[in-house]
Amino acid sequence: MLKLVRKDSQGNARWLVDARMRIGSSKGNDFIIADESVASEHAEIRVQGDEVALVRVCTQGALSVNGRTVKKAVLTKAGDLLCVGTVQLELVDPKEGFVPKTSETVQESAWSIKAMDPSLPEKTFAINKTMVLGRTPECQISISSSHLSRRHAELSIVDGRLSLKDLGSANGTYVNGKKITETFLKRGDLIGFDKLMFTVFGPPDELDKTMVRTNTSGKSVVAPQQVSDMASANDSLVDVNDVVNGDEQEELAEPSPVIKKEMSEQTGSSTAVLLLAGAVVIGAGAALLFLM
Repeated sequence: MLKLVRKDSQGNARWLVDARMRIGSSKGNDFIIADESVASEHAEIRVQGDEVALVRVCTQGALSVNGRTVKKAVLTKAGDLLCVGTVQLELVDPKEGFVPKTSETVQESAWSIKAMDPSLPEKTFAINKTMVLGRTPECQISISSSHLSRRHAELSIVDGRLSLKDLGSANGTYVNGKKITETFLKRGDLIGFDKLMFTVFGPPDELDKTMVRTNTSGKSVVAPQQVSDMASANDSLVDVNDVVNGDEQEELAEPSPVIKKEMSEQTGSSTAVLLLAGAVVIGAGAALLFLM
């Protein structure tokens, strides 16, 4: 897809998304050139398939392609230099040709939106500070589409978060299918500027980060929910206490020889007492039988 770029310090640029792009000095145009040499409705760029034509609209006023005057219409291609009045424009294929540099150095942003529409294949826009998306060249994200309002929506970075605000657009702004007025976005959200769809890319959320809890000994502890998940995965039962404290339990100490001896003597005494009591009971039973 080609892009129309103004070569002077103004630096206006528009993607050729729609079948027609109007060029002139009045506010009703898609590509506005505020210059005395440009008529209110000067020319049109018409797109049909892979063909791009520059068509004269005004009867007077300079219009040329690569120095050759355009009387009615002429086919153009990437790299061609267009003169509208005294203002120079260039048709650019970003994959092959010149991409204009802005005078201001902008830091790389952690947030961006990627176009999902076939008319803007794989096109990604980095969001820096506050940027307006719309049809007019004055917008930081300028897309020549009839579905967009002139100033459709505003994207801005607020305390590291990406904010989206609808600017009273005719066709509305949507996030994950819901119409919004103003909201914060998160990574993976799907934005709709009427029919133009974009995916949000940004830093990971806090919920994406896994916190490992440790006990007082500094050893990692498996949370009960994690144990449950592991049990389900392995089709086996797991005792949470065994997982948490198993490595802290101490084995019972082996009794010392002295204690063993005392235990043996106590066992022997108890046995003797039991035998004596049994003998008494047997004797008493025999005496009762003799009396009877």
